[in-house]
Amino acid sequence: MAYDVLKKIGGREYRYRVESYRDPETGRVRNRWTYIGRASDEAPVVKRRRPAPQTRNLLIEAFLRLIDRTPWGELTAGAIAVEAGVAHGTFYRYFHDRQELLDHCTRRANEMLDARLVELTAIAPTVDQERARLRAWVVDLMRRPVAPAGLMRTWSELALASLRRTRRRARIAAFSAYIAALRERSYAVALGEPRPLAIALTFQLEMLSRRTAHEQALLSEDEYLAAAETFDRLLFWRPP
Repeated sequence: MAYDVLKKIGGREYRYRVESYRDPETGRVRNRWTYIGRASDEAPVVKRRRPAPQTRNLLIEAFLRLIDRTPWGELTAGAIAVEAGVAHGTFYRYFHDRQELLDHCTRRANEMLDARLVELTAIAPTVDQERARLRAWVVDLMRRPVAPAGLMRTWSELALASLRRTRRRARIAAFSAYIAALRERSYAVALGEPRPLAIALTFQLEMLSRRTAHEQALLSEDEYLAAAETFDRLLFWRPP
């Protein structure tokens, strides 16, 4: 009995004839391979695998796009892989499950929040410059939230109370330190301990962020300016 097979060596295919025969000494059936020739003279097609960080980022970006339009309960690893344009099994090379991917995106959002809050420490040389800087900072924070709307809705859907507390504590601590620094420079006129005012500023940001996330609509220009005006008046306004 004889049949032809193709073997791929170094990206090229080669044809062999395989013949089965019975070894007269042992009585066992053996195969004899005979090289016939190259299967094709065409140049081999080498399929290059994407670099690992690139594939990982594709999955992360696909996840963030999907949760912007898909409830968490309906989201699957397979759907994320399809959205990313990779094989289903590729997902599990980078993440154990969708919860691990959510945790990764949450950590990244928290790191971005920390980075934005650090910007408060770069206080300008004059009070007028600082007022302008803070107003611009508030508007930019609203325009470019550190967490996508879909991610924030997922946090709410899963009722992640500990996460909300962590992010709230970070904001309150940063605003408290900022208010104290403004007072040291005689920029701020608000009386009392910094913490209550820091809590008020934090709630203002949270309210606007929740509205953007749950109503799935960006704030208007007037609302951006109103948010900036609120911060300015709470921190710098002097009664006539």
